Amino acid sequence: MKRTKELLTDTFWELLEEKAYSKITVNDIVSRCDVNRNTFYYHFQDIPSLMINSIEKWADGIIREISELSFLYGTGVYKKKKGNASFISFC
Repeated sequence: MKRTKELLTDTFWELLEEKAYSKITVNDIVSRCDVNRNTFYYHFQDIPSLMINSIEKWADGIIREISELSFLYGTGVYKKKKGNASFISFC
């Protein structure tokens, strides 16, 4: 199931390289992935939620990498949440 979600996300970003965000449809994504629309909607509410989810996952990965590197240099990096936004705090 995780592979399918990643496939949908990767396909979205591939399509974004080919056409404008506003022109990408759920049908474009599922056709390229060879899955049905119900599979898309099982994982995501809509295209904006797919985009937000993948950006958050990408940002979390960057924060995790910075945190791991920060221990090498004796600094702390913390992820803080304020409302719906995440921030990085360096100590």
